[in-house]
Amino acid sequence: MFDGLLGGKIYGQPAQRTGKNNNTFVVAKMRVPVADGEGMFASLIAFDNKAQTALLALSDGDAASVAGAVTVKVWTGHQDGVPRPAVDVVVQQVLSVYAIKKKRDKAQGTDDDQPQQQPRTGRWGRTQQQTSGPGHKFCTKLSQAFSSSASTVCSVNHLRIL
Repeated sequence: MFDGLLGGKIYGQPAQRTGKNNNTFVVAKMRVPVADGEGMFASLIAFDNKAQTALLALSDGDAASVAGAVTVKVWTGHQDGVPRPAVDVVVQQVLSVYAIKKKRDKAQGTDDDQPQQQPRTGRWGRTQQQTSGPGHKFCTKLSQAFSSSASTVCSVNHLRIL
């Protein structure tokens, strides 16, 4: 088992199930393209609430990327007897076109469901100055999409550009 990132298209509809301990989880299948032009199937299972919600928002044919603990397996076809690869993934994070659009809308301030954001603060709690010049829009979007440490690095690099 190792941590990995897989990208492909959802195959079928993800389903939520309940375990013996009454905890919910979501299962799904993903068709992942491989180098020889064929594809392999990945069995996905998510226990984390955010990952469950993200998987349930997807439907058959939606493009997505998943990150998590990967286990590689081999299965043999019944008709031809040829061994084929398969993967099981315990999903920790999901990235889809839907999630990207939602983050982009939030960064541009067009997400009406969210309250106004407070000013970003730097590593030592100081409010970061808004600057203008080349690269400023990129830094603003980067700092909104990622943590404040990315914003600090971007600000330092932005000052070098000026």
